[in-house]
Amino acid sequence: MRKHPIAEQHLFHFKDYLILLVLLVIMGSCGPNSSKLSSLCVDSLVMEHKTYYLDSITEKTYKEVKYIFPLSTDTAPMDPTTVIINRDSITVVSQDGPVVFNNDSTDSDAYANYQYVKTLDKIGFVHIQGSFYEWTYDYLVNLQSGTQQEFWMEPLFSPNRRAIISYSGCMETDEMPNGIQYFKVEHGEINKIFEVNIPDWEPNEIKWESDTSIVIKRAKLDKNFKKHFDYVRMVIKD
Repeated sequence: MRKHPIAEQHLFHFKDYLILLVLLVIMGSCGPNSSKLSSLCVDSLVMEHKTYYLDSITEKTYKEVKYIFPLSTDTAPMDPTTVIINRDSITVVSQDGPVVFNNDSTDSDAYANYQYVKTLDKIGFVHIQGSFYEWTYDYLVNLQSGTQQEFWMEPLFSPNRRAIISYSGCMETDEMPNGIQYFKVEHGEINKIFEVNIPDWEPNEIKWESDTSIVIKRAKLDKNFKKHFDYVRMVIKD
């Protein structure tokens, strides 16, 4: 049976509409700021009214990123006049006064145990890690001003030492956040630029690829709570 010409015309327009819709979705998912180093934008994060696109990369590409911080030239031996470790506290003596981290050994939510990690001499910070009842935090104390910045986990400096990424992967429980923090180091002070909690995947590991990009090993849980991994690149530009 021959179809009516008008029906054929409507069918043609509908197919064109579907094709256009698919193209718009693909273009919208990648966006104009997407990295050109990879072939496919698979996700995005919106932080502070700005969209950051996640480009798919291979596991091989991810493993080829070998950037390491700190180097031996970034750290200095612990100075006992600057970092004073007692049984019940750690004191960091900045030029503007002491910063004290007090331990608490009680078996309660008040439990706290602080450890000295390293002195970032050239950058001017002391790294302290705190273990609490069911979570941890990391701190950088400014040796000049005594100000301290709290991080979900270890602060990861960019190659030029002007930016910091910290992340926490915890989809199974709610004791720790599950997301990414981004900071900038400006005039010796650390300023938080964004912090995002991620509902549907876990940042299992993050590495700086350059001063403006990070690579992320992501974990997703299936219905049996088994983790499956993929790898993405996120470009960070101000």
